[in-house]
Amino acid sequence: MPLNILNRIGEWNPQIFREFKGRWKSRNVIVTLGISAVTQLITLVFFWSQIPFIKQYTSRYCLHPIDFDNKCLQDAGSRVLTESINYELLWLDCFVTIAIGVIAILWILGTYFLIEDISKESNRGTLEFIRLSPQTSWKIIGGKLAGVPSLLFLAVLAALPFHLWTGLAAHIPLNLILSFYLLVALSCLFIYSAALLVGFVTNGWGGTQTWLASGLLAIIFAGFTLFSLGLNNSSDVVIHNALDWFTILLPQRILPFLVSQTPHSLGTIGYLNINDFTLKWFGFSLGQSYGMTYAFISVNYLLGIYWLWQALIRRFHQPNTTLLSKAKSYWFSGGLSLVLLGFTTQQPAWGTMNDHLPKNVGAFCFLIALFSYLLMAVLTPHRQTLQDWVRYRHQQPKEKRGLLRDLVWGEKSPATLAIALNLLIIFSILHLGLVPFFPHLTLNILQASLITSTVILMYASVIQWILLMKSPRRSAWALGTFCGMLLTPILLSFLFGLHYPNEGLLLWSIVSPTIVSDRPLAFTHLLLNVISQTLVIVTVNAEMSRQLRKLGASQTQMLLTAKSAP
Repeated sequence: MPLNILNRIGEWNPQIFREFKGRWKSRNVIVTLGISAVTQLITLVFFWSQIPFIKQYTSRYCLHPIDFDNKCLQDAGSRVLTESINYELLWLDCFVTIAIGVIAILWILGTYFLIEDISKESNRGTLEFIRLSPQTSWKIIGGKLAGVPSLLFLAVLAALPFHLWTGLAAHIPLNLILSFYLLVALSCLFIYSAALLVGFVTNGWGGTQTWLASGLLAIIFAGFTLFSLGLNNSSDVVIHNALDWFTILLPQRILPFLVSQTPHSLGTIGYLNINDFTLKWFGFSLGQSYGMTYAFISVNYLLGIYWLWQALIRRFHQPNTTLLSKAKSYWFSGGLSLVLLGFTTQQPAWGTMNDHLPKNVGAFCFLIALFSYLLMAVLTPHRQTLQDWVRYRHQQPKEKRGLLRDLVWGEKSPATLAIALNLLIIFSILHLGLVPFFPHLTLNILQASLITSTVILMYASVIQWILLMKSPRRSAWALGTFCGMLLTPILLSFLFGLHYPNEGLLLWSIVSPTIVSDRPLAFTHLLLNVISQTLVIVTVNAEMSRQLRKLGASQTQMLLTAKSAP
């Protein structure tokens, strides 16, 4: 990169200058452009090789097939007639393939580079040096997001003219192509912000987090992409419940609108059929309106970026603090529950709403359970933070010293009550949104909310208790215990073949919402599980309170107690 451009970048944002200077070497730039050019050439050759030229070849790119084998029209010399080849369909396939491939590369490799960079900075000790920099946190974080994957951006920019040409050759309107590019850029900002946050949180894992995060993202991306394609018109690309929220966060969800503008029948194309995209949110059609779908996906990305940056800036300045304050977590929970509720009320493709809704409630509660486990990691403080809180809480002003106030709003206090309040907000919105319109489902919704809440609070209490351990590997112990609690009931149920009504173990697991939402449990069965789980919660929190009182005692008090002992 020319020196004067680097200098200008350095004046505006020194962190971007630092990242660019370390990566934009002549050799790296040449290799990056070479890989991009070779990949484009291979893609072009592959699709060009699909064009039939002689009689025995068959192809989907025949405009006028002479039989059911899709053989194109030929002249007297058995050569395929040029005018019988559907070049527009060929370029459409090429456009869609490159689009999905570029998104996958940007997401997966960008995530890998960012988390690896934070891990290296932490191992070298330069991460603490960056924190002491006089630059503002948003400039440093922005410099990381723009600079670390900058060579990846260069490779994509080099491929952009070819991709744009294939889209125009397929007769996709230019404004739709450009808006798609903008949405991909917004999705990258969202994914990269999440990756950087993962890097900050897991910078002591020794590098394993890099492969875990990028590998998990690759699996999720591949699964949802294959689902959303709807190949051969044989797959419904809408689930009609809250799980649709995950699939709508893919930028390729906008591709059916681009495909529908091309001069081909949807049956001929065979994928990304706009007629299969019957998604609705609170009754508003997202599958038939390009503007509404685009706006909805963009707003979700922007809100996600906002919350991620709240956590990034907070964690950047205070590496040992929680990712979000308790006050902000309540707003986040309320917003998330509204988004999921909008997908929960979708009209099913089969059956009646009354038959479909209990399963939708189960999917809603299942996602809330997943979110709550993430909330534990976001809000749960560690041993030293709790020790400081319990030891110096009496030094706060008298009007701010109340225990309940601290547990609800304090940033250093245990998180169990705050998680309970988050669940109260979420399930209050669920009840207010569904019960007035579907009163016959009150029992299903109530027992799903109750069982889900007690299971989550039990897990949260145990995790908070483990994080009070003296062991320096308490985070690993907490993660291992959480995974054990999560998987053991399910594995035992499969091992012993437990079925309804003998499925008590499953009511202690993450799948409990899907069980209790679909069919009412016997009152004694429900009461027994709630009482037993509540006893675990009370016992663990009582033991945690005892340990906190012990932690709150000063060293002098402990010495005097030891001397006075007989």
